[in-house]
Amino acid sequence: MSNKPNIIFTALKLRCPNCGKGKLFVNPNAYNYKTMALMNDQCDHCGSSFSNREPGFYWGSMYVSYAISTSLIVFNLIWLFLIFGWNMWALIVPNVVMMIVMAPLNFRLSRAWWLGLNMRYFNKGQ
Repeated sequence: MSNKPNIIFTALKLRCPNCGKGKLFVNPNAYNYKTMALMNDQCDHCGSSFSNREPGFYWGSMYVSYAISTSLIVFNLIWLFLIFGWNMWALIVPNVVMMIVMAPLNFRLSRAWWLGLNMRYFNKGQ
């Protein structure tokens, strides 16, 4: 297990959690909404399967997405509070804009982390 790449870094680079080299998504542009969710069926480097999972497998990535969003919002609220104080609009508007802009990136990152966690810790026999 020590020769496997780090799950966090491979997810940030949107690479295969098994080898760290193959691309997870077909289109590298996360803001192309027609192809945003299209993933490769398998890693082009090591052959690990990304799509041969049970139905609804990627619904679990919603929990990861929630954790990422919550962390970003809390961090953003803290530093905005330190700069602007209790100005409600200065705290709410930047967070709403950030969540809208970050949604496609958060979607892909949460899928990558969910797949990496599953491949590393829950599917030992595969």
